[in-house]
Amino acid sequence: MKGLSSLIRLHKWQLEEERKVLAALLSARQDLEDRAAKIRTDMASERQKASNINWLFAYPPYADAAYKQLDRLAESVTELEGKIDAAEERVADAFKELKKYEVALERQLERERLEAERRDQILLDEIALNAHRRKVG
Repeated sequence: MKGLSSLIRLHKWQLEEERKVLAALLSARQDLEDRAAKIRTDMASERQKASNINWLFAYPPYADAAYKQLDRLAESVTELEGKIDAAEERVADAFKELKKYEVALERQLERERLEAERRDQILLDEIALNAHRRKVG
């Protein structure tokens, strides 16, 4: 049983580590999406300012740079999606592995409990039989 407990602790630790990696990737994706949303908001604000004739000449270069930055962010998000999918798969695998050992431990404990009950029942039967023999004899 000690071996199974050690394996369970090990696999819990591995599962937690995989979850941390997944959380970091999800956080990074959210940061990229937040940055993209901020750029879009800034672009809308700049577009409003560009409606003034004095700002009109400055908007196109700004918009080009902003669109390029949005494209780079979208590429980064796409790259992260692949990493997130792989991390989710590793988390699922680690969870399955952990469950396998937890179920094995539960079965072992159940077998031990049943064996203890069987021994107790044998002892009680022997006590009852001896009491019956004394009573009869």
